[in-house]
Amino acid sequence: MVEDSNPIKLFSVFLKSLMTQPPEPNGFSQPPLDDFLQSSAANQSKSSTILDSSTILDWVVASLGCGCFSIILIGILAAIALPVFLRNPIKAKQAQAKLDINLMNRAQQAYRLDHPKFADSLEKLQVGVQPETENYRYRIIPQSDPSKSVMMTAQTKKPDLKSYTGAVFMLKKGKDDVSVAGVCESDRATLIPPAFPTPPKSDKEGVLCPPGSKRL
Repeated sequence: MVEDSNPIKLFSVFLKSLMTQPPEPNGFSQPPLDDFLQSSAANQSKSSTILDSSTILDWVVASLGCGCFSIILIGILAAIALPVFLRNPIKAKQAQAKLDINLMNRAQQAYRLDHPKFADSLEKLQVGVQPETENYRYRIIPQSDPSKSVMMTAQTKKPDLKSYTGAVFMLKKGKDDVSVAGVCESDRATLIPPAFPTPPKSDKEGVLCPPGSKRL
């Protein structure tokens, strides 16, 4: 058992132990390197130190105490994680807006099944989306024929966030009326939501988002 707590000595002992008793891939141990080179040695000393995984881990952790490896490791991790960390808040805020506008779309589809026209207010949809949050303003914009289409917008209040437009259309499918919904995301951060998308020709197609935006 190694009693010296000096991290450099611990690491040296660890390396020496690995050199004198390397593990075999098949799980069997191999004679020490000196015994292998000296054919006169017949048996491995019974007093050889046996390393278990916990001892190795302790030595590795202790060896990092010198600070050399720690500083390098922290620098590498920071270089990788910092850009991701900086982007995550923006993605999280936009993800919430996408979730809200999709909820509004689905709620409009359900509302239209029970009513002759789409809802013209968030209160009627009853989905828990607030008209205004810290990052976005949500609006329902009725169209010229509120029985056939409706437009919803998630307009950002921050210049580094994208804006969104949701739309629901009623289409004919034989004798039945079916609804088709879609969400358009602005290509870049902007305070202006995308314009009203073009309705699809059938329920098998998606809405056609205007230039400067893409369909989600």
